[in-house]
Amino acid sequence: MFQPDANLPTFRRKSVWGWAFYDVANSAFATTILAVIFNKYYALQVANGDEGIFFSLFGIQSQIPGTTIFSYLISISTLFVMAISPFIGAMADESGHRKRYLFYSTILGVLGTFLLGFVDRGEWLFGGIAFIIANVGFNAGLLFYDALLKQVAKPNEIGKVSGFGWGVGYLGGGLLLLINLFMLSPPAWAFWEPRPVTDTFFSVAVWWVLFSIPMMFWVYEKKEPLKINVFRLWKHSFNRLYKTFLYTKQLKHTFLFLIAYFFYNNGIQTVILMASIFGESVLQMNSSQLILFFLMIQGCGFIGSVFFGWLTQWLNDKTALFLSLIVWMLVCIWTYGIGTFFDPILEFHIIGILAGLVLGSSQSLSRSLFARFTPINRTAEFFGFFSVQSRISTLIGPLLYGTMLWLTHSIQLAILCLLFFFVCGGLLLLLVNPEAGEKEALSYERL
Repeated sequence: MFQPDANLPTFRRKSVWGWAFYDVANSAFATTILAVIFNKYYALQVANGDEGIFFSLFGIQSQIPGTTIFSYLISISTLFVMAISPFIGAMADESGHRKRYLFYSTILGVLGTFLLGFVDRGEWLFGGIAFIIANVGFNAGLLFYDALLKQVAKPNEIGKVSGFGWGVGYLGGGLLLLINLFMLSPPAWAFWEPRPVTDTFFSVAVWWVLFSIPMMFWVYEKKEPLKINVFRLWKHSFNRLYKTFLYTKQLKHTFLFLIAYFFYNNGIQTVILMASIFGESVLQMNSSQLILFFLMIQGCGFIGSVFFGWLTQWLNDKTALFLSLIVWMLVCIWTYGIGTFFDPILEFHIIGILAGLVLGSSQSLSRSLFARFTPINRTAEFFGFFSVQSRISTLIGPLLYGTMLWLTHSIQLAILCLLFFFVCGGLLLLLVNPEAGEKEALSYERL
């Protein structure tokens, strides 16, 4: 790591806080846009809910539900990011400007999010294009944000700092959700009238910019001036990426982990994206109830992230991650049979608590475990491959969910099919040897 404050205790370093504050910044998009407000606003109002949008192509006519259209927008945007992430990751390593690429991604994401504030009911095409722009910026930024982890955390701090980032991110996303609740349903003492739902999308853009500032000023990146032009940079990056791809086939445990991650992350990402749509369409919960529900999840996410980060001091990352996947399996099964034991809404809240406790922890543990398999001089490039797995997950999971919903018209059956991803991912994770993966990474660095 190259930080000027590297000799200070972990949480007294501005570089650690600056890195974590970016999680606060982009978590606003993850919560308000992807998980709670915009997703159901687009699926159920902009794209007309169960009635959906009428399509006629080559003489074939079809009525596609709004939820399916939203899931396909997720797939389209993540397919694009999946295609470019290894290349932009390799370019960032080649040029040594990961933070600069993070800045560009942030600008793109903020611009797309700002455009969402102008989307009215029925404007499914304009809203879809704006959402794709915003989601591309959000997901591309995650690549460079993750790649900067090893530059702010020492090897023995990676799990702790990663968990801390997820934790404060969930708190930040939860705080903006609380602000959004006051915007949509102001208390009696408030001096403002209820705001349109689209105003919450403007708030995300402002929040994203504001909390990105500490990252840009407090995280130091070693200056490496560009010595080659853009076209040579692309050529060098592609050659480097190709060589890395050839070598990763020999990194047995890294490759095995990526396959496991592909499976279980399919389930995680789809549950996050579709939960609020489930709450409104199946349980008839209104926006205020759903925001309070997700605020509860955000609080549980903070507790779970910190707890599992602390737990890695006694259990290894792999064991803690496997325990979180067992909880995810329970979440899928219980949601399918919701209402079996108590009132459905009460059960939905209990399920939400369980999901919240493992939501941030399963992802932060995945990130810290993969960071152990990553050579220090190839962080962005290797996280490009990691990002590809994440993007395929966000591509295939929602695609399968939306198609299943379209064919069966049953949200419960669509959710149950996600159990397959958690079971396969958990079984493959058992075969991963973290110590062997670290040795493989060290051998790569010596090449």
